[in-house]
Amino acid sequence: MIGPGTTALLFGVALLVFGPKKLPELGKSIGQALGSFKKGLQEAESEVRSAMNAETSSDGASLKPATAAPAPAATTAIAAETDPKASSG
Repeated sequence: MIGPGTTALLFGVALLVFGPKKLPELGKSIGQALGSFKKGLQEAESEVRSAMNAETSSDGASLKPATAAPAPAATTAIAAETDPKASSG
């Protein structure tokens, strides 16, 4: 989606806006921000996983989705007991 032409254009605009002296500082601060974001994301993910594992082990049940129960046989039995000749007379 973003090709080399678009990247060069964005770099050129950033160079004009921030200047050649500020651009390395800007890149460093963006890199640090991305690094801390990834670290926080990994920490949050590990906390969620540990909470799920703790809940699973304390309940003794797994977190598998429920499966659909088969249709009850009662409706079939009621339909079989109904006599169409008795109701028409």
